[in-house]
Amino acid sequence: MNRESKNYLNTKLTELSKQYPEISIRYQFIEYTDCHLVEISPVSFHNEDKLFSISEAKLIFEFEARFFPETVLFITEDSLMSITKPALTWNQFRPDSYIK
Repeated sequence: MNRESKNYLNTKLTELSKQYPEISIRYQFIEYTDCHLVEISPVSFHNEDKLFSISEAKLIFEFEARFFPETVLFITEDSLMSITKPALTWNQFRPDSYIK
């Protein structure tokens, strides 16, 4: 992982957390795939908010153009992939489902 890529995501995810205070965001880097996982909760927000979808797509395109071959993947609690050891979190509104 490129330190610059993590700093870039930290900045962008902080901006998203301020723009959408009703969501919770968790982040983890998966080294063997060079993939940055970003989990958005609640699932309904991620699946239904069109403005957020545009922000998400823009972030993905900008990130991958700048930091290829690293990738960023947005997931939800019901995704097949999951975050097991979050390195960063924003807007934790459900502490029972996060780091204890």
